[in-house]
Amino acid sequence: MKTLTGLSWITLICAAGLLHQTAQAQRSILKEFENAFVELSEDVRPSVVEISAESSFPAIDMDQLNDWRRFFGRPLPDDHPEPDNRSLPRSTATASGFIYDTLGHIVTNNHVVKDSERLTVTLWDGQKREAEVIGQDPDADLAVIKIDPEGLDLKPVRLGTSSTLKVGQFAIAMGSPNGLTGSFSYGHVTGLGRESLRLPDILRFQNFIQTDAAINLGNSGGPLCNIDGEVIGVNVAIVFRANSIGFAIPIDRVKEVVPQLIASGKVIRGWLGVRIYDIENAAMRADQELEDYMDAYGLPDKFGTLIQGLTPDGPAERAGLQEDDVIRELNGGEVVGPTDLINSVSALEPGTVATLGIWRKGKAMELKITIGEFPGITAATYGRDYFGMYVTALKLTPQALEQLGVDEEPTDFKIAEVEPDSPADKAGIKVDDIVLEVALTDITTLEDFKQVLKEEGQPGRTLLMRVQRLRPGVEPRKVYLKIPDDYEIN
Repeated sequence: MKTLTGLSWITLICAAGLLHQTAQAQRSILKEFENAFVELSEDVRPSVVEISAESSFPAIDMDQLNDWRRFFGRPLPDDHPEPDNRSLPRSTATASGFIYDTLGHIVTNNHVVKDSERLTVTLWDGQKREAEVIGQDPDADLAVIKIDPEGLDLKPVRLGTSSTLKVGQFAIAMGSPNGLTGSFSYGHVTGLGRESLRLPDILRFQNFIQTDAAINLGNSGGPLCNIDGEVIGVNVAIVFRANSIGFAIPIDRVKEVVPQLIASGKVIRGWLGVRIYDIENAAMRADQELEDYMDAYGLPDKFGTLIQGLTPDGPAERAGLQEDDVIRELNGGEVVGPTDLINSVSALEPGTVATLGIWRKGKAMELKITIGEFPGITAATYGRDYFGMYVTALKLTPQALEQLGVDEEPTDFKIAEVEPDSPADKAGIKVDDIVLEVALTDITTLEDFKQVLKEEGQPGRTLLMRVQRLRPGVEPRKVYLKIPDDYEIN
């Protein structure tokens, strides 16, 4: 058995001492790291608020509950009792926001305040204030609300920048997940420029920051911060059935939008009136190889954005753009894909005459177009409204025709959307209704509908309409659409 020499003992003692020093150094570093996050939390927390949004809408959507065909292809059974809308619980949601300035302006998501009738803001110290909506931007899912700042020591956040973010940087999420006010979580930026997320509301602008900082229901509208405590994004969405995947709106977009919302309550953006796809996605949707798809369209490369639909009577249709045109340039600048086109057009003032470089039938050409004002996602999708009704083509499958007990479609269009509080909404017209009669005149086509409304739809009149729900066994019903005296007919 070997024994340790004096030198060996000295070496062992020195090694133990070094390990002890290393452990102490590591603990010191970890302590500094921990203190940095504690200080950051204490610095930002007074700027973060909880928002309680109350709505008179039922917590259960009656239309979805009744319309079983969306899920099962059949109506409610005859013996199924219709729930009383008045007895259903009212909707209350808790979310987050952050103080923008000492005047009481607070930034949050539009989906937080949408359709709300009462907003209550709870500050970090427990004080509560009623809030009003100042401005909303549904396209970017941003909103500004305001509380009375009198008697409050409001601490606005410090805004950072998102243009220089890199994957791997620290990201800190704050807010009220599931009503747990003042929650703080940290992680990293795990992705940038995330697009095409499937969200409950259709957003014209995404380009999200992805993070693994814990974001849960209720974090919506709260800040995503960097290690310096500056806000780099607004928490907006999570991926269900996935761990540690959350998204935030980049703060650079917030800095563009919020001043406009405070000043005028809305954001005015340019608009073309086209439904577009990038070439690669269009090829995938057509189940074609990219090279074959490009060859079919005579394209020299995959850059540009393909038009696959036009808004009826929108700027693009009026300018002569056609389905299957590929937009490759805007005012001489290259259009790489849909995001480029949307951002560039949105920045143009409505009424501006722009030059589009397009590819049509294998040849390059130019078209002049007068930029329109974006009318909102519904009007951009379906075109103009008719007293609050938006319409779309009706195409029923043979199985649906059989369920309805008819041999052919009653009309060639149906109601696609109804604006809240519009004449159509007040008359009781619903999404998916089909219009059979207007002002005692039979309607079989959309052109019939437009013509009768043009002749009979004058301010102050009440139009008798006969409509039918697209459900088996449901009889047509009469509705009375009162047109207000001051209603402006588009």
